[in-house]
Amino acid sequence: MGESITGVQYWENVKSALRNAVDEGAYTSWIEPLYLEQYTQNTAVIAAPSRFISDRVESDFGDKIKKLWRDLDEGLENLKFAVRRDQAKPGTVRKISAASPFRLDGGKLASPKFGSAKLASAKGAEPGKTVPAQPAPVNDRLSRIRSIALDPSYTFENFVVGKPNQFAHASALSAAESKSPVYKPLFLYGETGLGKSHLLHSIAWKRRTLFPEEQIMFVSADTFLVEFIGAMRQRDTLSFKDLFRNVDVLIIDDIHQILDKKTSTQEEFFHTFDALSEQSRHIILSADRSPLALEALDERLRSRLAWGLQADIGATDYSLRLNILNAKIEAARQTAPGLQVDMKVLDFLAHRLVTNVRVLEGALTSLIAYSTMMGQAITIELAQQRLAQLIKISDRKISIEEIQRQVAAHYKIGLGDMTSTSRARSVARPRQVAMYLSKQLTTRTLGDIASRFRKDHTTVMHAVKRVDELRQVDATFDDDVEALRRHLEGSSGAESLNGI
Repeated sequence: MGESITGVQYWENVKSALRNAVDEGAYTSWIEPLYLEQYTQNTAVIAAPSRFISDRVESDFGDKIKKLWRDLDEGLENLKFAVRRDQAKPGTVRKISAASPFRLDGGKLASPKFGSAKLASAKGAEPGKTVPAQPAPVNDRLSRIRSIALDPSYTFENFVVGKPNQFAHASALSAAESKSPVYKPLFLYGETGLGKSHLLHSIAWKRRTLFPEEQIMFVSADTFLVEFIGAMRQRDTLSFKDLFRNVDVLIIDDIHQILDKKTSTQEEFFHTFDALSEQSRHIILSADRSPLALEALDERLRSRLAWGLQADIGATDYSLRLNILNAKIEAARQTAPGLQVDMKVLDFLAHRLVTNVRVLEGALTSLIAYSTMMGQAITIELAQQRLAQLIKISDRKISIEEIQRQVAAHYKIGLGDMTSTSRARSVARPRQVAMYLSKQLTTRTLGDIASRFRKDHTTVMHAVKRVDELRQVDATFDDDVEALRRHLEGSSGAESLNGI
């Protein structure tokens, strides 16, 4: 027997009760993709699009669903769950829409990343516009399961271009506007907080506007990993392959989390990459470093990535930082026309917060919020007072790349020697010193440090121990390392304030 009107009414009432009983993210991700397949006198069969979803719903919500149903229909005795991958409800979209306002991070259901009031709905929303969250339509049930929320403020129009990011911006815009893939893939890389995610979101927004018929998969590497592990555990890898290999555009943020280690996940990504490339689909990736610096990267995959375009987003310079701050002030004045900002404050921030755009923008946002709530103008004195701790922390920021440059220059070796395989003492000892200082002066893990030197973490551990030992017995060497440490700490973060 197919769906009866009574059965559909029961199911819709159960779903309505569940919407009020569980977190909105959980509802959208797990309950909304379900539909009533069959209802007889005492049995209801609920269909799910994959084994992974079916098992998760049965274990987490099965008893609740049955209780709610029996509250309406005491005659229900059996509640069953079925997988209908190939017989989904007519009209169901099986690929993922990049506009999904919910995501699955680290295997845990999360609420909307940016707040439902500011998220673009699945249909018809425009970037930068505030719209109320809308329930997914029936034919979009699967479109909200696993993809990242698009931030309406992350568009090309809002991206401030400067010399350090000009090439990456041009590459991203080209990829966004081309119907057929220009690069296979486009690989954006750079340190945290320089704009990689902004460009990825911008690409997705632009393609949604230009090519609305496309299916766009936009996920973090962590989500790719969690989904693959879940599929393996449920012995349902076919669903995973179908999910990721039948899209028009695949965008993965922080792909280094997959490519840093030789695992079955990296192998699966390799085959996904090949499958999409053979179909001339778009592949756009971001990482914190180039493929050449990923030591555990499979050589087959390294060669595939070399086919495409690698675009480095460099560290911001003073001019770019100042332009970013000015743009943010102009945006803030659209809602707060009376906002008063001493231009010396922007100069101050652009000089002192040099490592991370997110930190830079966050500092100004904090000042704007304080100014608005307290009715005070943003002055240099206010900035120094409110941001004292942040400035202090920022002044201590030292990058591994800077350590490598300074140590290489000190010992008069090439920067490339820092990542070479040479064991000559004239190269190996400075490299050990650089590893040691990276451990002492940064918050990076041993694995992060090792990847920057194209070594494994045990090599870094040995280097740290060896330099420690030498400093105890060799006074000249100890003085040398200490001088390097002082020089690095003295030159980090705070550029000249030119009298500010």
